[in-house]
Amino acid sequence: MLGLGYTQVRGLAIVSAEFGSFSPHVNVGYRYLDQPKSLQNHAVVGNLGFDLLITPGVTLIADALSEWQVDEMSLTVPEPIQYQEPFTRSVPASPIPNRRDDRVDGSFGFKFTPRAAVSGLTVVLSSLIPLNSGGMRSNATWTLGVEYKF
Repeated sequence: MLGLGYTQVRGLAIVSAEFGSFSPHVNVGYRYLDQPKSLQNHAVVGNLGFDLLITPGVTLIADALSEWQVDEMSLTVPEPIQYQEPFTRSVPASPIPNRRDDRVDGSFGFKFTPRAAVSGLTVVLSSLIPLNSGGMRSNATWTLGVEYKF
């Protein structure tokens, strides 16, 4: 329980508005890592999205989430392995691509607030889908959240 052993700080500026049932938001920030030999880099973070109230109990949520590396890639991908026997061939040593790990993801989902059943209850169902090829990531990640206000 000693933590990561280094400091990671993320600062964000958040701007949001409300136009009737439409609520757009923009987040811009920076991620700083205080670890010189880390496999991760500092990054610029940018998110853009909205909430749209469809009916009194259902809200559509959509976001574009991005994280752009600063500096050169700190991860060194090993060279392919060369085999000579029984025949000459080259095999990749790692499935990790030798390029920057910039991430752009899309998030889409719904918030359900059943007013008649239980006051203060919100259920969120959403998906996270990669929009670029930034390394080893799943094709889709589904989340289900339940929130209750006391």
